[in-house]
Parts: sequence; C-alpha cells; structure tokens
Amino acid sequence: MHNYLNKVTLYKRIEEHRNRWGVTLSNYPINTIELCKSFKHLTVKEVPFFTTGLRGLATKRNTFDGMDIIILNENRNAQEKNFDCGHELIHLVEHRNAKTQSFHCFEKAMPNQNKFMEWQANEGSAELILPYKIFIKQFCDDIIDAKRLGINVRRNACFVAESYAQRYNVTESFIKNRVKSLAYEMCQYYSGTDLDDLKILSRSQLSTQNIDLKKNPLYSFIKMI
Repeated sequence: MHNYLNKVTLYKRIEEHRNRWGVTLSNYPINTIELCKSFKHLTVKEVPFFTTGLRGLATKRNTFDGMDIIILNENRNAQEKNFDCGHELIHLVEHRNAKTQSFHCFEKAMPNQNKFMEWQANEGSAELILPYKIFIKQFCDDIIDAKRLGINVRRNACFVAESYAQRYNVTESFIKNRVKSLAYEMCQYYSGTDLDDLKILSRSQLSTQNIDLKKNPLYSFIKMI
C-alpha cells in the first residue's frame, strides 16, 4: 500500500521535485512535455490511442540506467496533454515503489485502479503546472484590483477561467478545478493571511473538520467560476 500523502505534504513534495529539477516560480508558465524531455532517463512519445477515455501511460524503467516512458494520446489538444504529461510524471516520481510496473490513466478512474494514487497524480500535476503560491496571489490580487477600478467582478466571472487557461496553457476545466481545490486557501489569503502561513486542506479535510467557507466574502465569487 502506497504511503498516504495529504494535500499539504503532496504540495511540499512537488516543491521538492521542482527544486531538484531547477524549476523556480519565475519559470512559469511551464510545458510539462518539454520538462520531461529534458530528463536523461525519461522518454516521451505521442501515439493515437483507440481505447476510449485513455489519456496517457507511464512505464517505470527496469534498471538504474534504463528509461522511464510516458506515452500521451496525440488525439488530445496541447492543453490537455500538458496536464496529462504532468499526471504521468507524478506517477513516476511519487509511485516509484508501487507494485505496478505501469500506469494506465483514464478520464475516470477504473475499478482496478488505486483511486488515491490517481488523486495524487491529478493534484500533483495541478500543483506542478500552476503552483498555489502563484495562482492564489494572482487570482486574489486580480479581484482586488478589479474592485478598486470599479469593475463588476461577478459579471466578469465567466472570463476568469478562460483568461487563466490561456495564460498557463491548460483547459478552462483545469482552472475551474484548481479554483475549487484551492477555495479554502484563497479565502484565507483574501482575508489577509500571508501565502507562507496558509493552512492547506483538501476538500475531504474541510468536510471532516466542518469548515464552512460561505461567510468569506470571496466565496460567492469562487462559486461562479
């Protein structure tokens, strides 16, 4: 059984990986495919998949000097493949000791898949592509600036996902999911908590701890994204 990593620990792990790979916050936006191609023992290929819902594959190398392999579905667009490649990369770096030799990643987790490892790969890829320290600050500061300029942020909520998706080479659904995942942390920052002091909790942890975000002034806007 793979060791449990909660959200805050996973984010710390992603930060450690970025530091080891020489990726700083000033390097963003990043292309995960180009990042993977820069690694000595990793090969990235694209082929047309015919299996419904299959997004990517990752295979771990058998020997120290061997090659890890990531195979992406070339039928998906560049924004989707940016996330898919990040997802497979997280499998390779976080699940190296898992019993399985390869990972087959679908649009929805299959019954025989480890749903927790799939969550790790999804959340880890999201943090790799759009780190919370970048996104939360930009998102909240943009809202504060819009209000200062008299812009109706509620009326412009529908354009938020589109603008950030273009900026970070991801899909609009990626941005919407990122907002939902970081809602608690965004509300903290919006209320004056420093980025380095944010309490990082997953949605399941929020539910377990009975934390209600509805009273935060940012929450009503977040719901509209």
